[in-house]
Amino acid sequence: ATNVANLKANPFPEHLQSSYSSLQATLVANGQWCCQKSKTLKEKYIEYGCPSAATDKGCVGGTGNSCSMNLCLKVSGDAIATRTIAIDAPVQTASTGVLNALPSRPTGSDASKNVYYSVPCTDFSETDSNCHYNVKLSELLKVTSSFAASFPTPLSEANKINDYVFWRYNIDGGLWQTWDPHSDSPLAFKDASTSVIVEAWTSLGRVGDAFSFDVNLFVHSTLTCASYDSMWTLLGSTKVGNAYCAYPGSDFALVKLDMTVADVIPHPTATVTGSYTGVTCEIMLKEESTTATDTTAYQLLSDATSPTITKSFAVEMVHNPHTARKTAASVSCKFTRSPHSNTIMLADDTDTNSITCHHDFTVADCDAPELFSATPAGVCADKCAGNSAPGVNEACGGTVVRSDATVTSISTTDAQCCTDCDPDLVCVVVSQTSVKRCQMPSVTPLMLAATEEGEGFASSETLALLGASAMVAIVALVVVKRRAARPIVDEDAYYPLLE
Repeated sequence: ATNVANLKANPFPEHLQSSYSSLQATLVANGQWCCQKSKTLKEKYIEYGCPSAATDKGCVGGTGNSCSMNLCLKVSGDAIATRTIAIDAPVQTASTGVLNALPSRPTGSDASKNVYYSVPCTDFSETDSNCHYNVKLSELLKVTSSFAASFPTPLSEANKINDYVFWRYNIDGGLWQTWDPHSDSPLAFKDASTSVIVEAWTSLGRVGDAFSFDVNLFVHSTLTCASYDSMWTLLGSTKVGNAYCAYPGSDFALVKLDMTVADVIPHPTATVTGSYTGVTCEIMLKEESTTATDTTAYQLLSDATSPTITKSFAVEMVHNPHTARKTAASVSCKFTRSPHSNTIMLADDTDTNSITCHHDFTVADCDAPELFSATPAGVCADKCAGNSAPGVNEACGGTVVRSDATVTSISTTDAQCCTDCDPDLVCVVVSQTSVKRCQMPSVTPLMLAATEEGEGFASSETLALLGASAMVAIVALVVVKRRAARPIVDEDAYYPLLE
């Protein structure tokens, strides 16, 4: 009983930092019990002689009639206890999910031998706890210990194996730490890979081999707006200076969006992307002026599932209440995702990752001023001036974004074209998009294509001719666009003539 009680001696913390070979040799040396026995055969006899008298009994043995026994028993940790240790099954399941979320599995990856976990961050951080994997060893490992089958366990000790087995662990070759599988605290794993070694010991040496495994962390891919600007195209427009021309003959720009979510949420090697939860875009229009204030933005689109989005819409020049010379547009899209779920023990911060991308552009009226035309289109434009219904070449259908001095708004329903013309205007598709504009029935698709080829600012010769004509008959000057005039504040050379 005394010897068994001595086996409860904890080798830690006295020898906690000792290497395996040193500590094993020290403890095994203590586990030796020796037993010595010896026997010598002797015979009792009475010596009789004649004529001598009888003597007392004696006991005499020969030198070859002796034997002795000296037996020592050495006991190690494996003779006292056994242990099992493995990555816990739920952890293996979660690790497999992380490996499947990677573009390709790392060479040699094995969820039964190592731990794989994703953190809801795009970079590793020593200081941000949300980017750490905080977990207990007892949550990662399943361990058991018991008395060895050959050990003569006293009945009173049968359920007290924890009094005989002691644990320690080591992280990345640092100092050894004691560990109680039944009462431990979380560890913070911060790096891409961390090595852990766990050992079980008794007072007489280590039980089994050391168990080692790696905790591998994976960050989320970095959200990027690098390709965002290229997703927006102004159809039928050329860029002059810092502005894009409005669609030829119209007071709006024809904008097309070709969005690929993977360009914003990429999936490079050794990262996870999480779950894409959608994109929401807002657009804001205002007059391009140093004194103009931002208007209230309006939601342009919202989509939670599509990996690609194609959308066309018209950006109408600001009416405040008259048509602005230049209109500034700002489109912002917020992309969101949920961090990859590890199924178990997700880090505390599970907020959705997001990024907001911005694209700004300016739309200007690049059409050259014209003298009043007696053509049907010119007459129609004159008749529809001031009419609330869309006139010649004005947007009448599809998604149309417009703004005044206060708020940006969007119309998605078809409007009735101005009915003051003869023949009546018709609402037709523009450039094979969903946007429509009012046109004279005589404007064929071929003529429209020719118009698109001829867009641009008026040449210097045209402006010179216009100036000369204005000097002679300025009162006869009428602009095709019939928007009402406004005070002259800008520096554009020909705008006083237009107004």
